[in-house]
Amino acid sequence: MFTAEQYRNKAIEYSKLIGIASAPNTVREFQRLERSFAELADNAQWVTDNRDKMVHEREPGGVG
Repeated sequence: MFTAEQYRNKAIEYSKLIGIASAPNTVREFQRLERSFAELADNAQWVTDNRDKMVHEREPGGVG
């Protein structure tokens, strides 16, 4: 699994590619990928920030 920082770095890469792309379809694809990686970064950060609030699966053989 990637970290939020790794996803953000990938989003930044696509952001830079948007600036040098010339074909409209390519620009749209890079914009879509930038948004996707930014959302993945936000989600990964949320999981990291809220890990202690999440319900975790019990270990097999545990009581309860």
